[in-house]
Amino acid sequence: MKDSGIYTILILQEGCQQMISCGWLDVYPLVSVPILLANNTRVTENKDAVILTCHTNADIIEWLFNGTNLQYTNRMKLSFDRRNLTIAPVQRRNAGNYQCKGSNPMNSAESAYVTLDVIFE
Repeated sequence: MKDSGIYTILILQEGCQQMISCGWLDVYPLVSVPILLANNTRVTENKDAVILTCHTNADIIEWLFNGTNLQYTNRMKLSFDRRNLTIAPVQRRNAGNYQCKGSNPMNSAESAYVTLDVIFE
């Protein structure tokens, strides 16, 4: 990370011609595997709420449901930094496997599944 910065490049071409250029080099850390936690994984439909929290060093966070991008509804709320997903109230169609995916421009990693079980009466 400390190697990010402005670099000057000297290119020697045939006939000893020189080209000089400069540019910014970004160095990104390896994204650690996110850890996904839930305040509760067994909830009652139309009664309980669930809060999923994604712990990662990544800059960009995405949410997955049953292996595909989560389709957000009006009962879902993301925190400003996208690390917390709140579903309130939970409905039976919210039952399934949740993951979070952390990424930066160079690499990404997905959390293990957290399975949400919704009880309906």
